[in-house]
Amino acid sequence: MELWFRRPSEWENDERMDALFCVFKQRDLNPLHYDAKMKFWIETILSYCEDHGLLQIDVPTMVSCFRRKGKTPKCLDRIFEELNRQKRFMSSADYSKSQQTSWMSWTLNKVASPLNWMSAKTPIDQDVFIIKELVDVRVLNNY
Repeated sequence: MELWFRRPSEWENDERMDALFCVFKQRDLNPLHYDAKMKFWIETILSYCEDHGLLQIDVPTMVSCFRRKGKTPKCLDRIFEELNRQKRFMSSADYSKSQQTSWMSWTLNKVASPLNWMSAKTPIDQDVFIIKELVDVRVLNNY
């Protein structure tokens, strides 16, 4: 792995990292573990992206960035879904739409909106996401 300034302390604990790399189990089976794992990965992904100046990411790239001792995390798709649900990540297509502010584009989006929910969605592991909070920070720092 390349230089990473804020690598979590758990990173050196093989047993802990094996648990964190596993697929998510249902939350109601162990809410504390589920929430701790979610928190770990959200903080880890955001700090990694901030340290590397990344504003746009995807699941496959992050999986390869977090390769550890020949293993890769099997849970990042769930993390991306949660960050997308929280509106902290936005698909690049949704972000582009949000940046169009003209009356005509707003009208077009309203007309197209019913069609969007009927169309097939891109699987989470094939989409590119904008890290909204890091974009916002970058914009604020430039002004």
